[in-house]
Amino acid sequence: MKKLYLDYLQLYVSRADRDLAVFRSFVDGWHGYKSGPPFLRKTGRLRWFNNPDPVHAQSLRNSNVAISRNAESALDQGQPTKFVVDHAVPLKIIRNELLKITSVTPSKIEAALERLYRLVLVTKDENSLLNKRYSSSMPENWDGRNCYARYEAAGIEIVAVSNAPLAAPENPG
Repeated sequence: MKKLYLDYLQLYVSRADRDLAVFRSFVDGWHGYKSGPPFLRKTGRLRWFNNPDPVHAQSLRNSNVAISRNAESALDQGQPTKFVVDHAVPLKIIRNELLKITSVTPSKIEAALERLYRLVLVTKDENSLLNKRYSSSMPENWDGRNCYARYEAAGIEIVAVSNAPLAAPENPG
């Protein structure tokens, strides 16, 4: 299924499509099938983490999702907190980077996604703070590698997770 989503993305990029909702479905589908549980249900169907409750948020801890210090603290203390799973680099930025690819192939798309696609579990309050300045953008001085630059600029501390590296690899192209 992961390959199928890369094929969808190749078609999307080849057509220079601008529909962000379609892009989100394809990219999040690719990530779900690439990552497996908890992004896949036992049935093999995708699980979406829109505003996860504490039980589902807890399941993200052992996955490739980074977590803010405040979200980690809320989970540790069992606080009744609302959570948001956020794309570290906004999808609009990722889409624009994919649209720059020449001679588009699934492997080039996947390389770009591996470099830019990260998820972060934050509190709803942190998400509101982040969206005031960086809803669909990165800070002006973004180096193209630090996927968590928006959080740093907004004063949100991100806890490093072994499966969610804090810096993206160098852009090969």
